[in-house]
Order: sequence, then structure tokens, then C-alpha cells
Amino acid sequence: MINILGAKYTNYMTSHNTVIICRKNEGKKVKKAREWRIPIVNVQWLHDLMFGQIDALRLSMAHKYQQYDLENPFAIDYTLAPHLMAAWKSPIKISEELIKKHNIETKTPEAIANAEKESKKRENEENIEPEAKRMRVESPPLEENIPLTTQNPPDNENKPRVLFTGFSKINDMAKVVLQLGGCLAKSETECTHLVANRYARTQKFLCAIHVVKYVVTTDWITESEKQNQFIDEKQYVMRDTESEKIYGFNMERVLNRVDRTPIFKNYIIFVTAGVIPKSDITKAIIEAGGGTPVYKKAPTLRQIKSIEQSGRKFVIITCENDLHLCKMYLEKKICVQNVEFILTGSIRQELDFSSFVYTL
Repeated sequence: MINILGAKYTNYMTSHNTVIICRKNEGKKVKKAREWRIPIVNVQWLHDLMFGQIDALRLSMAHKYQQYDLENPFAIDYTLAPHLMAAWKSPIKISEELIKKHNIETKTPEAIANAEKESKKRENEENIEPEAKRMRVESPPLEENIPLTTQNPPDNENKPRVLFTGFSKINDMAKVVLQLGGCLAKSETECTHLVANRYARTQKFLCAIHVVKYVVTTDWITESEKQNQFIDEKQYVMRDTESEKIYGFNMERVLNRVDRTPIFKNYIIFVTAGVIPKSDITKAIIEAGGGTPVYKKAPTLRQIKSIEQSGRKFVIITCENDLHLCKMYLEKKICVQNVEFILTGSIRQELDFSSFVYTL
């Protein structure tokens, strides 16, 4: 409803919010809203705006918008939209002859309720179950249970530490890796080989790309198994022409870059609350790239100046819905970027300060 009205919704509260919609007139947010003199209203205020009562914007303190003990706060006042309800008040008369002619099946309320239950059940089976199956990933086998099959296992220094991404089943491939003397990486930042058949913007991919030596397809696993030893990776580098064109990167060039310095090294990166993907994902990507993420409290201008004087760099990552939080920083010419600065920068392994920047 908020978005339809053209307003912005935030799942957090700051002094920049212009109105707070509450079910009860209590709690930390209500207390803070009073302190910051932000209007507090009930859901009825939102309903009235939806039905064209524009006066509600200037009458937020009206008595009806300050009632918080409503039995059903989302109940609609149909008198606000009589033209929409008129058709539902005029019954349609259908004769028995018409019912027989068109073979219309009459249903009791109980039959209708049962049909709705069956429909919801089928919907759940069709939509939720496949998603659950798609997300289910087999656990890799225990390394100590897999004996070596090769006579030429790599030494510890050159042992591939393999990570898989984009697969629903990995047990068979993981088994081959272990049989040939490799190991399964326990985290994105430990892997040397990322196995993927196409580019996907997963946490694994965007973290691992900062540290891996190779991104290879499953063909590398298959051919290595045939030869009973790990083979040269160069001809099995993953190429995804469509994704490379969309995101502007070349996988071979990324992997062969001479400068392997982490791209976020010496960067302090503040991420605002509304940014997607979620904070745990952006945090992992920034840290994998050598940066320091900050989330909970926005730094002051003095703190930012201190950061820059120490030789480090400061960047703010935000989104359209959080831009109001960054007005002060934009006015002071502090670097404010969209999250693509992190995501696209990671896969390209270079920072683009012009394509994703926010300005006043």
C-alpha cells in the first residue's frame, strides 16, 4: 500500500522517517518518534489515503488516526468506495433452467471450502516443494572414508582445495576430488579451485573469485578422473559468454591478472540497512576482498576524516530507498555507491567508481 501511494517504506527507523504507522501506541519506535517529533498514526490513515482522502496527509493527529485498540486494524471502510462496492450489492439471479442449460455445478459452502484447501495444497506442492528440492544440496563425503586411487597425488603445497557452486548434487564429483588427492575447501576464502558451469551471483562465487587460482567446469573433474590424476586447468576455465557480456568481465583475464592485491584492501565500507543482498552476504564478500565492512552505526564526518587521514579509504554502499540517509555525505562529496560497486567489482576484480555512483 505504501509503495502504491508513491511513498517509501523502510524496515528500520531513523530521524529521516516522516511518519510511523503503528498497531499499538507503545514500544521503542513510538518513544523515539515522539522524541524526534515524527507523526504517529494507525493503519486507518493509510486506508483513507488509498481511497483518495488526501486530507489525511495534514490531519495525522485527527482522533480517528490515534485509535490503536482496534479489533481489526486492517478492516476496510467500504463507505469510502461506494462506487466499487455497488456491483457486489446487486445479486445476480440465475434460474434453474439456465443452470441446467450450461451445466453449472452448484456447490455447498463446505464443498467450496474443501476445494480451496485442495487448491492450496496443490499450489504448495507445485511451488514450494520444487524450490526446496532445488536448494537441497548433498553433503560432501567424509574425507577419511575416501581412499586414494591415483599413483601421483599432488603434494600439500599444490593440492587443489575445491569448492562447488551452482549444483544440487556434488557427492560424486567430491569423491573424485578426494580420490585424486585433493580436498574440499571448508570456506570460500580457502579454495584454490571453484567448480561452476556458469556464472551465478552466489555468495560462494563472489567471495571465492577474490582468492581462487582457477574457475573450472565439471569437465575438469571428469577428465581428471579418466586420467586418474589432476590435469592442467587452462583448457577447462569456465566461460559464460552471455554473463560476461552483461556484467562486463572476461574470466580468463580475471584469473590471469598480474596484480592479485585484494581489491577492497584498505577500504572501510559502510552499508546502509536497506541494501540487498542482506548484510551477512555483503559482509562476506567485502571481507573476502580484503575490506572492512561497517553496518550498525553510520560514521560521523569527523570519523570519516580520521579514516582518510590514516591512509585508508571510505565508501558508502546504499540503495534508492536509503538515499535520504546519505544526503549529508553526498553534500560533502563523500563516495556513495550502489551495491553493484561491490558485486560487479568483485567479478571484474576491479573497482568502477563512475558507473554506480550516487550524486545530488
